[in-house]
Amino acid sequence: MADIPNVGEAVTLTVWGEVAADRTVGVYNTFGNRELARLTKVKDGVYRVTFDWNAPITGGREQPNASSKNLALFFYRRESTTVSRIDRIKLERGTVGTDWSPAPEDEAARREAALTAVTQTVERAVTKAEGDIRAVTERITTLQTSVNGNAASIQTHARSINGLEAQYTVKVDVNGRVAGYGAATTLKNGVPESKFIITADCFGVGAVGKADIFPFTVDTQKNRVGVNGELVVNGKAIIDNLNAGTIHGDKIAANTLNANRIRAGSVTARELGVDKLSAISADMGNISGGSLNIGGGRFSVSNTGQVSISAASGNVGMKMTNDGIEVYDENGVLRVRLGQLS
Repeated sequence: MADIPNVGEAVTLTVWGEVAADRTVGVYNTFGNRELARLTKVKDGVYRVTFDWNAPITGGREQPNASSKNLALFFYRRESTTVSRIDRIKLERGTVGTDWSPAPEDEAARREAALTAVTQTVERAVTKAEGDIRAVTERITTLQTSVNGNAASIQTHARSINGLEAQYTVKVDVNGRVAGYGAATTLKNGVPESKFIITADCFGVGAVGKADIFPFTVDTQKNRVGVNGELVVNGKAIIDNLNAGTIHGDKIAANTLNANRIRAGSVTARELGVDKLSAISADMGNISGGSLNIGGGRFSVSNTGQVSISAASGNVGMKMTNDGIEVYDENGVLRVRLGQLS
């Protein structure tokens, strides 16, 4: 007993069970030498007695009450062969017996036992199979709660084999929805291979003190990886389909873009602003411009509509303008003039 009654204090003892009809039950404390009382049947399955507590006796001498830590029941007659049964015992201060309830120390022990029941530890020792000795150590720990049909559990699993393989997993399960991670090193074709696997709907990497800010996230439901900030790639980035907001031109290597990379009709004159434009051939269609000068003045059209065509530089050959046509010989002498003569 954790709480010993005082000498002379009234106490009530209740016993649940079944006492054979030919037996009586005496109540004793430590050492079993002082009978304190005898049980009386209250109703079927319940026996009770109220008495004053007393110190124990041994060797014919009364002992300190502090040594009375046990309560004993003796079934008389000794020569009887009938069977009695005790289910529960309750000792309480006062003269009124109450329904059964666990003592505080018993309740604490029950909780500890319940925790132990859900904390399963398995230690597997050395086994021998077909002449080979295989050392396996495994530890499984499970914490579980269940209320109103809802169940939640946390399980850790550690396993080591022959000093060559090892694994450690943590699994959190709430009504079948599982999150967890596992680290393992196993042999693959005789070579150790390590893995670290995370199981979750969403996985993120963040910093202490920055709630809900995750520079890196993985959404397994949408098969999406998110980067909130800068992504630095020192090497190759292999991307099948790139949907980017802005790509700076200085990040595109020279001589890497050609017509095969530009969709036909996607670039028009409105998007072009150039100092020079050269082409081997072109189907220009309608041309609108300020003026036109071809061949260093041999063919020119001014922005006022004046046209000038010369066969050669200087006053040699045929020259044609808006006003007429002139023909010069090789010496620069005018030989023919048609059109406006004055």
